Amino acid sequence: MGIKGRVFNSLLMGFFVIVILSGCNSSKYGEFIEDLKPQHSNYKLHLFYHNGDTPRNEMDEVQSFIHSNQVILDNVTEMNGHPYNEQLSKNLKKLDIRTYPMYVLMNKDGFVYKSPYLSEIKAFIKKELKVTES
Repeated sequence: MGIKGRVFNSLLMGFFVIVILSGCNSSKYGEFIEDLKPQHSNYKLHLFYHNGDTPRNEMDEVQSFIHSNQVILDNVTEMNGHPYNEQLSKNLKKLDIRTYPMYVLMNKDGFVYKSPYLSEIKAFIKKELKVTES
């Protein structure tokens, strides 16, 4: 095999390695999104935060809000807090999340709404679920 053949084979092999690695990253991102989706309810609320940035009373306020109305409680039964780490940050950048804290609401189809403000998330959930009280 000549030099051109070896160069071509090397380039071809490099191309396949890149394609395979790209596919792995994309499948990991797909798994990340699937993990964010609700398993047992219509919506799942996530709070992404830097360690120590989110006081416990904010998490308590979220729980109080979810339990404040039966319609909300029937639809948003899952909530997770996620402290910052590098891998999480890389995945969140694909969702255009670069600031913390950030609330993210997901449904079974995927991303629904995001906001750094609990008040906005509460208002959105009430509107989405057509809740008129509390």
